[in-house]
Amino acid sequence: MPHSYMKEEMYLVRWLRARDYNIPEAANFLLQNIQWRKEHNMDGIFDEDWSDMARDYKYHIESRDRAGQPLAYLSVDEIDIRKAIVNGKGDRLLRFVDRAFEEVTQLVNDLGNKYKNITRAQFIVNLSGYNLVEHGCLRCIPAILRAVLSYEAHFPEYVDHLMIINTPTIAEPLLNAVRPLLGPSTRRSFKVYGINKKTNMEILDGIFEKDQIPVNLGGRKRYRGQSLDYDDY
Repeated sequence: MPHSYMKEEMYLVRWLRARDYNIPEAANFLLQNIQWRKEHNMDGIFDEDWSDMARDYKYHIESRDRAGQPLAYLSVDEIDIRKAIVNGKGDRLLRFVDRAFEEVTQLVNDLGNKYKNITRAQFIVNLSGYNLVEHGCLRCIPAILRAVLSYEAHFPEYVDHLMIINTPTIAEPLLNAVRPLLGPSTRRSFKVYGINKKTNMEILDGIFEKDQIPVNLGGRKRYRGQSLDYDDY
């Protein structure tokens, strides 16, 4: 176990839960992940130059829920999956996704170590702006599915609520492809909501203070470089 946080009970129990407390399977799962981290130099991933990806593929982790858990927020109008693939950067984009997972999970570990009662993160994906050219093309979907598989294989049991918000009808085939790849815990946390802004705000209000909800979902949290497109703002 190369890092001290990996020896903590809360980290180890994630792998047990992911394998329904089957100890040999959980141990093998964890050891495979340690080998993967070594082969992919995950300990050095933050030392790489990500300026090209960070500019075109934004995510935000500044918000907290009412319990102090971090929120990882992604809006599809800030990403263009097809652009990366067409430019030959599909694999680089997937490594950038792993970087994002690493950043979020390390934030959870750090907050948990500091406050003792934080074990998971909230995830929101805002599908307002989803379109079949940039996000749902035939070459885009495999990249999305590979990202989902990477989370389940290497960062399990870190999700509290995984909320898909402002979901258009055209996104349903993609979501149907994603669901079978989710582990039992992630599947239970997976919630899909439509485009009714009042309903969405009522759901978010139960989890976050208003000043922690992104502006383009009707809250007051401004992220650097984020477009402000909520009608009532």
